Amino acid sequence: MYTKKYSVMITRSLSLAIQSRVQNGALLNQPPSIIRDGNTVAWYDSSLLSSITKDGSNIVSRVNDKLGSGHDLKYGGFGWNAVDGFTFNGTTQYGKTDPFVFVQPEKIYIVVKFPIANISKYALDGNSLVSGGIQRDWFNSDHDTRLVAGANTTRKLDLLNNTWGILTVLFNGTNSILRINTVSASVENAGVNNMGGITIGCSGAGTMFANMCFKEAIFRKVVDTAPNELLIYNYLAKKYSIV
Repeated sequence: MYTKKYSVMITRSLSLAIQSRVQNGALLNQPPSIIRDGNTVAWYDSSLLSSITKDGSNIVSRVNDKLGSGHDLKYGGFGWNAVDGFTFNGTTQYGKTDPFVFVQPEKIYIVVKFPIANISKYALDGNSLVSGGIQRDWFNSDHDTRLVAGANTTRKLDLLNNTWGILTVLFNGTNSILRINTVSASVENAGVNNMGGITIGCSGAGTMFANMCFKEAIFRKVVDTAPNELLIYNYLAKKYSIV
């Protein structure tokens, strides 16, 4: 009797544990192996607490690359919470790596939200100003986005404020692309400047701070094939319930 009861308890506990892991994407949504193919230069994940150094007030001083490249966000400082991941206040907070060799083509996937309008702000840039920027609300539309790396792409209006989305970016000269979720994107000229590092939350010069949040970001040094891009996108979309 006691053995049966104990067995039922163990089975139920295991079932709950498995259900929890499934809901969190740990079993059914493993990251695609392509991310570990040697072309990923940095991978930041707000749910991986072991990679994050923060104080008792949840102010982050360091985020380590999940793959151990050493391209860690270790300058600046920003917030963290369990709901919105990494948060940036739009006035002083940012994260930055040491400079490293990161040249076009540069592929970026980032799960991001802009709680409010950000007039002429940088969600992301390279090591220096306009070296590989994702600029928000340049035209004061409240929700436009464009790429800047020596030239400017046209603005995209497909990510509303306070809405989570996945930006899929390719900096590759005249073959650059910005895609917001699954909306069709055109090939445009973003310029030929090389990132040479990563800055998140402001420009590479430490100006034009964005009010934003991001949960996960993957930086790669390759033009991903359409099937590989879809694998990475689907992994992020499923993990964060983005349609």
